[in-house]
Amino acid sequence: MQQVKSGFENAKKLFSLVKPFFRERAYFHLTCLLILGTTQSSVVVYLSYAQRMLTDTLQSKDEGGAFQAAINNFLYLLIFAIPVFGLNDFISSGAYVSWRDFVSKEMISLYLRNRNYYKMYLRSQESGKLDTDEIDNPDQRICVDVATFCRSFIDLFMLFFNSFVKMVSFVAILWTIEPWLVVFLGLYSLAGSSVVGHIFGGKMIPLQDNLRRKEADTRFSMVRVRENAEAIAFYSGEDLEEKEILRRLQQTMELQRTKRGSKSILNLFQNSYSYLTWLIPVLVLYPRFFQGKMEYGAIFQAQIAFNTILSSLSLVISQFDSISFLLGAGNRIYQFDRELQRIENDYRFNDGPNQDHVTEETTQEGTLHRRFAADRSQKKDGGQTQTDRIRFVTSERVKLIGVTVMAPSSLKRTIILSDVNLELQGKQRLLIVGRSGIGKSSLLRVLCGLWNHGRGTVERPELGDMLFLPQKPYMPIGSLRQQLLYPREDKNEEHYDDQVLEKVLERVGLSQLVTRHGLRTQDLDFSKILSVGEQQRLAIGRVLVIKPSVVVMDEATSAMDIANEKNVYEIIGSLRDGETSIISVGHRKTLVQFHTHVLDLDRHEKGGEALRTMEDYLKEHPMQQ
Repeated sequence: MQQVKSGFENAKKLFSLVKPFFRERAYFHLTCLLILGTTQSSVVVYLSYAQRMLTDTLQSKDEGGAFQAAINNFLYLLIFAIPVFGLNDFISSGAYVSWRDFVSKEMISLYLRNRNYYKMYLRSQESGKLDTDEIDNPDQRICVDVATFCRSFIDLFMLFFNSFVKMVSFVAILWTIEPWLVVFLGLYSLAGSSVVGHIFGGKMIPLQDNLRRKEADTRFSMVRVRENAEAIAFYSGEDLEEKEILRRLQQTMELQRTKRGSKSILNLFQNSYSYLTWLIPVLVLYPRFFQGKMEYGAIFQAQIAFNTILSSLSLVISQFDSISFLLGAGNRIYQFDRELQRIENDYRFNDGPNQDHVTEETTQEGTLHRRFAADRSQKKDGGQTQTDRIRFVTSERVKLIGVTVMAPSSLKRTIILSDVNLELQGKQRLLIVGRSGIGKSSLLRVLCGLWNHGRGTVERPELGDMLFLPQKPYMPIGSLRQQLLYPREDKNEEHYDDQVLEKVLERVGLSQLVTRHGLRTQDLDFSKILSVGEQQRLAIGRVLVIKPSVVVMDEATSAMDIANEKNVYEIIGSLRDGETSIISVGHRKTLVQFHTHVLDLDRHEKGGEALRTMEDYLKEHPMQQ
């Protein structure tokens, strides 16, 4: 009973993944595949008649017209069958490419929509693991598991459909020859499928899922070595890295050995199940042949029909490894889809009218299917109350009113900062100070809309009019031109011509990069080409290109020398005729000279006035000058 229930659950998961594609674009491929599959199966049935005719003419030793007609009939069928089989493979491959393209784009869109990738990252930060408890290696699920699922599903679907059509035809043929053989096949296949489902069903599918997880973890450990090659080399950490990689590899190999044992037993059963029936048609029909009541061609056709029906009814047995492979990949995609849905409900970003936020209903099918459920008009709030959310309001200034910041944990709400108030006008520059871990970066995350758990109101410009500069800037793979325009798209050639960008690089002291790499050389990894200090200056170049009204800097000049740091703040201060506001977090004493106000979180924690002018702050902290 448990196997039946598990089978229904797996079928529902598969249906939820397949249904959106068949609603969108699969009608052509599906229609062609069904027509070609029916034609292909019909050809196989007619070939059995052609073989029967040929066998009978050989038995009768008739070298005349009957034998030649049998040969011609067989050849005509082959001439018709070969292009049908080839076209069927072509359409099947087209369906795979179209389906994989559709599902991959949907998954990528879901992953990146509403910052779901970041929310998933937050969950992994909460647990301290590489990935969330439910989801490992999202990249593998999108790139590898989707491809495996689409290819396996189409192959198995066509195999089952063609087998069904052939089975129906050959059941009619075998029934006219010997009905008891049909009854025997039905009972025999039912018994075999029950045995396989009971013994192997609950073991092989979870094993496939776990094996793919371990293989992905092993690859990820290798990727970490590649991405952190220099740091590992400085530490001479090769031995520890090798031990970690081998540890993960050993876990993978242990699962492979377990799979090998289970698969060997399965193969033994499959072969025994298949070979035990080879002689049954002959043993049942040979008395009538020896009595002259049946021709040898009929026995030959009965043997073909018997084996075809047995093969069709036993697909669950013969293809169990492929089915478990399909269900393993499908289950990982389904889990990923469901996790994205839970994340959207748990980390609801109430970010005001300036953020494209979509609220969706929790359903069994998941977000991939829910995208197409247009009839669901009622939306829920995921069980969260608005009192647990910071309110965001679009404004020309930056203002925090009674903001309490909580850690975005789905399990508990740890208060990081309480009742923070500040107001920043144009030309004012704010330096946020305090000991490490007090919540400086957390406050910036709230200001930029990454976190919204807590209370209070944040007034700020639209996100497109703000630019956040982290300590380690993000460098997308691409050209130098794309680095400067990020996150804007490289479309407006008139506004962002090459000469303008070259002047930007000159102002931040990186004009030599044009000579070395050019502005439009594609697929460069500047995170490896440039030092951290150069990356920080390149990020300042983005400020010059975008010209935001507010620049938020989290240790954004920590890798620069004093001269470059001074140049950076002078550049930003000159934007918009000096009207650009600056909010900085940092520990370097040199930063105080570039700011007009200070938000002292240490003083705030003790109950004192946190927001003061820089002049008042330096009177209390003369050593910071």
